[in-house]
Amino acid sequence: MAYFETSFNTLLLISLLLCTKILILLPFPYSLQAVTSAELFGYYAHNSREDSSTTDWREGCLTWVARGMCENRPPLYGAHQTAQWLVLDGALDSTWAESLNTCLDDDVRSLTLTSGERLRFHDSLKLVFEVDSVAHATPATMSRCGVLHLDALVVGFEPLVAKWLKHQGEEQEEVDAGDHDEDDEGGGGGATMKSILKDLFAHHLPTALLALDTAQASFLVN
Repeated sequence: MAYFETSFNTLLLISLLLCTKILILLPFPYSLQAVTSAELFGYYAHNSREDSSTTDWREGCLTWVARGMCENRPPLYGAHQTAQWLVLDGALDSTWAESLNTCLDDDVRSLTLTSGERLRFHDSLKLVFEVDSVAHATPATMSRCGVLHLDALVVGFEPLVAKWLKHQGEEQEEVDAGDHDEDDEGGGGGATMKSILKDLFAHHLPTALLALDTAQASFLVN
């Protein structure tokens, strides 16, 4: 399901824009697996100056983004944004997800930091979790969220192909596509390697997947 998250997010974004004509921001670009819980929510660190007995508060990357949205800090955020999404993409880990339960609670809507400060979330700020599993989510977190399940079988193979082609690099060299598309009345012409691969996937993969499903069904019956 992780392969379809970006496309599905874009679909939600466009749908909401068309229906309500409001501005939405998806601002959190960090991988949740690449940072610790302290780096997400902030921590106290010993002062690097001569007086090392004192500590300084270090803002976490998540709290930095959340603070900007809560306080409508320009130039990225402002009161004209009638809807803001804080998108957290990655495995849902209870070690940091539990800290967001108060943000998800409609009666509280605030993030309490270890410094004792509370960031008050306004009504237009929403948290969006993009996960491929909720195996490690606690009931306290799940009961505060609306769950939208996107089955890979419903979406199909096209997003997987598009993702794979995107990571193959830009192929600018034109190749002869005359043998590739015999139905083309031109009988030739130039095409990039990516476009040829995309056409090959579209032409052959559905038949191959159907044959695989048939073989699996036959094996289960026998």
